Amino acid sequence: MKKTIGLKNYTGFIDDKVVAFEHNLRGEDDGVVMHLDDNFNVTDYEGCYEIPAEVVAFMIKKGYGLRDVV
Repeated sequence: MKKTIGLKNYTGFIDDKVVAFEHNLRGEDDGVVMHLDDNFNVTDYEGCYEIPAEVVAFMIKKGYGLRDVV
């Protein structure tokens, strides 16, 4: 089930295997797609050089594991 997420500068969604965010002004040019394992750990990401800090803070706050990518 997709859940829409709105942050200050990013809007995205979370489902069982993928988390994706796009910048509210720059769109997908400043976005990230993260892939999750069964334990809600981010195993890989694409679309950017590094995950934006605002998105990292949200993911950590919600309990997603980022150890393998940050």
